[in-house]
Amino acid sequence: MLATRNIAAILGFLCLATVAVSLSPDHTAMLRFTGSWSGQTCRDASWTTSTPVCQWNGVTCTGDRVSTFDWENGGCVGTFNASNLPTAIQKVLLFYNQLSGVLDLTMLPVTLQVLGVDGNAFTGTLDLTQLPAGLESLFLAGNQFYGVPNMTKLGAGLKHLYLSGNQLSGTPDFSSLPSGIKTLYLYNNQFSGTPYLFGLPTGLQGLYLEGNDFCGYAPTDASCDILSLPTNCTCSLLNVTCPAC
Repeated sequence: MLATRNIAAILGFLCLATVAVSLSPDHTAMLRFTGSWSGQTCRDASWTTSTPVCQWNGVTCTGDRVSTFDWENGGCVGTFNASNLPTAIQKVLLFYNQLSGVLDLTMLPVTLQVLGVDGNAFTGTLDLTQLPAGLESLFLAGNQFYGVPNMTKLGAGLKHLYLSGNQLSGTPDFSSLPSGIKTLYLYNNQFSGTPYLFGLPTGLQGLYLEGNDFCGYAPTDASCDILSLPTNCTCSLLNVTCPAC
């Protein structure tokens, strides 16, 4: 009887080992990335070792590599460990879940083009100085980020940055924005001081600053049409005027 049990245990171990060996690196990465998540509606039945990762609900593959993970409004509670993401992923869309903790943007895969985590519960400061060069859209609105974000070393390819609805503070520095940036959403934070608005990228289509506490006189060569200002500030040719500091 003991020998029979030992044989069964060995066979079970070998089966598990075979499954583990057969998993692709992307499959293993996705299991790790989502492994700690919980929530009544969060985890999908397809997120298992037995279902190929390219057949997971929410996953899109290009060839045999995970290129997109889209799980919006999933009711997921947990954290975001960027180092566990598949190394060829291009889009991660996790809008309006309940993910929390610190968001380390320095560990994002170099292939990432879009990261969307609006409407979660992330906190802590933001390091925006080591974003992937190919990142085009970064959605961080509606969380609980605080501190003074450094926007002088954003990724060269960044076109859209959403930081609205957080607790960010300080005076934003727009002196070295990426040349190709089109929209920058900073409304409903705690920014203050007199922002420098001269020399903004010529392709900028919208700079959204309402709901902050700016003051003073800010020269600008930007069109007033692209500046969305706090209600107590005004824009006219070559200048923005807010209440005295």
